Amino acid sequence: MNRSILPLLAGFALLLAADLVSAAVNINTADAKTIAKELDGVGEKMSLAIVKEREKAPFTSVEDLDKRVKGWGKKTGERNKDKLKFSEK
Repeated sequence: MNRSILPLLAGFALLLAADLVSAAVNINTADAKTIAKELDGVGEKMSLAIVKEREKAPFTSVEDLDKRVKGWGKKTGERNKDKLKFSEK
């Protein structure tokens, strides 16, 4: 293989890896558009409900989302548990 294309292939591999590992969504700070885009099974209506509900108090866990947001169920929580952060900032 031509050595001049090795750096190009390495760069391409890094881009692919970065795309596959998406950053966690901070459910207490992300806007509704980001929440709907990044979380599986969460559309515009539910993301707006999340933003509205967190104004009362920050979310602390996936179970907290399940209790406080209509439509968020155990399946949605399971699909997204590794994509969520719950810090206040």
